Amino acid sequence: MRTIHGVGFWVGACCLAAACGGQAGAPNDKRGEDDSGGGQGGGKGGMTPKEPTPEECAQSGASFADTPLRRLTRTQYAQSIEALLAVPASVSEGLPDDGRVGPFPANPTQPVSDVHVRRFMEAAESLAAASTEKLDTLLGCAPSDACAEAFVTRFAERAFRMPLKDAESKQMVTLYRSERAQSSIKEGVQLAVEAILQSPRFLYHVENKTGAATKEPLAALSPYEVASRLSYFFWNAPPDEALLAAARDGSLANAEVVRRQAERLMSDDRARNFTTQFGLHWFELNPLERLTKDPRRFLWFGEPARKAMQDEAALFFDYSLRRGTLTSMLTAPYSFVSQPLLPIYGVAAPAGLDPSKPTALDPRQRAGALTLPGFLATHAGPQETSPVKRGVFVYKNLLCQNIALPNIEIPPLP
Repeated sequence: MRTIHGVGFWVGACCLAAACGGQAGAPNDKRGEDDSGGGQGGGKGGMTPKEPTPEECAQSGASFADTPLRRLTRTQYAQSIEALLAVPASVSEGLPDDGRVGPFPANPTQPVSDVHVRRFMEAAESLAAASTEKLDTLLGCAPSDACAEAFVTRFAERAFRMPLKDAESKQMVTLYRSERAQSSIKEGVQLAVEAILQSPRFLYHVENKTGAATKEPLAALSPYEVASRLSYFFWNAPPDEALLAAARDGSLANAEVVRRQAERLMSDDRARNFTTQFGLHWFELNPLERLTKDPRRFLWFGEPARKAMQDEAALFFDYSLRRGTLTSMLTAPYSFVSQPLLPIYGVAAPAGLDPSKPTALDPRQRAGALTLPGFLATHAGPQETSPVKRGVFVYKNLLCQNIALPNIEIPPLP
């Protein structure tokens, strides 16, 4: 079954469909002044492409892919735990590795083994024990059975990202009472938290949970499911109170409300994780963290330069997704240059160099993400450049094409 909602991530869906259809950045795109780069050294900008309307997206012929049951990624798990329990979720480091959909971490088809189940159980036990050390803080009231039972229901609703039915609420309370009867309030709460953190409704993005069974190929998302999609898309975290309020009153069924909420989430500092990680995954720059080069060939390469490349890429993608366009991401004659990168770019430091602001570069040599030093360094060998690696990246990640295995009938070279 496929699921849809009001605007289908209005801009994102159209841009991705256009990119894989070979339409993105067409010569007749009109661009404005927002992606000029501004800042240090000026830099000539273009104009911003006209944003497609939801109606234009709907009429574009874009298809909707099937929506499988998706497990939280490790980042989503960690940030969900922090939102729910206000404790660092370093325990997520012991969870199973994420799968991949293209270059992006995702778990739509990842199998769950006994080892995976045990790791999720151990994580839940550890988190529940840590969070109940300060029970009154966790509950938000003086510990009592009434307070604990109200907390258990409230916690389950936040963890499952939608209201509980009466039978589900009773099940949560019964679980608490079964342990409470033979131990204490603390142990009862701890067991309930453990169970909730191991529930598929927490660990997976469960959709169409409240909808009726249908044989139609498309099913509308509920307001709470829209809220979850928005929050995990922009923040990799559960919906905040503003999103939940919009789900409760049903206003998320309105496309304009979805747009306003998306703009609010994107303008929040918590979206920085999305903007940077989206670019780093798409352009395969995460290997920068452990990148090495032959010091005899690249005298300039060391920890300061490697760290500067990481910071530059994160700032560039954050700026591009917040203030630029897809076109400027691939053509921008500016970047976020710090002192260790000046020799690589071959430019003198502008007066008052600020790496957090864009610096204008020679457009004959630099054009967007494909000419970032971090991209060039990761798509190369330790001693030499690699046009093949860069070409494969463009073919697969930008043109959305797969490279077939070579024909086994190819005769050997003479």
